[in-house]
This record gives sequence, C-alpha cells and structure tokens, in this order.
Amino acid sequence: MRRILIAAKFGTEVDADGNKTNAKVDIRNDNGTSYVAALDNDVRRGKTSWNGSDQIATPVKGIYEQLEMQHALVDIGSHKASSTSIPKFTCVDPQPLPHERARIESLKAIYTNATTRITNTLAMIDKAQAGARLPRATRRP
Repeated sequence: MRRILIAAKFGTEVDADGNKTNAKVDIRNDNGTSYVAALDNDVRRGKTSWNGSDQIATPVKGIYEQLEMQHALVDIGSHKASSTSIPKFTCVDPQPLPHERARIESLKAIYTNATTRITNTLAMIDKAQAGARLPRATRRP
C-alpha cells in the first residue's frame, strides 16, 4: 500500500448547474504500509503518530466538532460527549460518476444540440454529394 488517507467532507451542496461543492479536509501519509495496522485505532482515538509523536487527526476533529454543533454526541459510561460513529475503509474511484458531474437536463440539452448538428451536417453532405453548391459560410477555407 502506497498511501493512506484520513478524510472528511462537510456541507455538501449541489448548485443549479449540477456542480457538487463541499468543504474537505484530509491528512495523508505516503508510507502507508508502516501505519496500516494502527489506522483503525488512530481514527477511533482521533490521533496519529505518523510524524513520530501523537498529533490530532484534523478530519476526525472536524467530524467531532460538527457532531458537537448538532448536539449529536452522547455519554457512554464515564466517557462524556462521545462520538458513536464507526470509522470505515473505503476504496474510491477518483473520477466522479457522470450523474455527479451534470444535471440530467444539461445532458439532454447536449444530446439534442448534438443530434441537431449531426442531422444538419448529414444534410450538407447529402447536398454536396448531389452536386449542390454549399453556402460559403459552411465551406472550409
């Protein structure tokens, strides 16, 4: 394993054009193999020792702060204001899926525009093959 990553996203919104935006925070380590064994525990406790000593994992801190603002933390035994979230391992494709990139209406408009242009181009080809003279604006220089 080359790289490990702890990440969090907050406030995901989709604008009128279908563009998704959010606030992201992550920490990475390019020597992933060395830290894989401790990764689950690091995420649960919110600290990593990737730089030789314990440091706060910023994404985990961000999640905790979001839960705190939503009053979603609970007391578990002697542990006050605890998070009950369970960390998980996720493999992701860095390329977003097509439906995450654009609205369906936009894709339909592109399709309609493309088919209209293709139909017009085919009509010009038919005219040219029939020996008709094409308007100057449609000819290449």
